[in-house]
Amino acid sequence: MPVFSDWVLGVYSFFVNLPLGALLLLAFPRFSRRVADSAFEGPGRAGAAGFMILVGVPVLLVLTAITIIGIPLAVVGAMVFGVLVWVGAVYGRIAVGTWLTPLPRSRAAGPPSSSGSRSWQSWSGARSWAGSRNCSSLPPSYRRSSSS
Repeated sequence: MPVFSDWVLGVYSFFVNLPLGALLLLAFPRFSRRVADSAFEGPGRAGAAGFMILVGVPVLLVLTAITIIGIPLAVVGAMVFGVLVWVGAVYGRIAVGTWLTPLPRSRAAGPPSSSGSRSWQSWSGARSWAGSRNCSSLPPSYRRSSSS
C-alpha cells in the first residue's frame, strides 16, 4: 500500500505545483529570472538565507503566540508562512530546473553576450559540467533582452 500512496502523492504534487509554477513565471517573469540567477550565482548564500527564514519565522511566530493578542496573529502568520514556503519550494524547483536544463548551441557560438544573465566564468563552468555538449546560459524565456 505505501507504494500506491507514494505514487498518488507524486502525481498530486506534480499537478498542484505545475500550475503554481506556470502562474509565478507568467505573473512575475523578472522576479523569477532573478531567483534563478541568484540560485545559480550564489547557491550557498541563497540556501543559507532560505534556511534562516525557514527556522527564524516559526520561532518568531511562537514568540508572538505567547501573548493573548499575538495568538491570532501567529495563526494567520503560520498560514501565510505555509503558503510562502510552498511558493519558495516551487521557485527552488524552477531554479534547479533552469540550472539543469542546458540548451544545445553551435560550437562557433561562443559564450553568451554581455547582456546575458551569467558571467563568462559561470558559463564556462556550466560548459565543462556538461562535458562535450554545448550549453546555452539560460532558456530563451529567461534571457535578458536588450530592451530590459
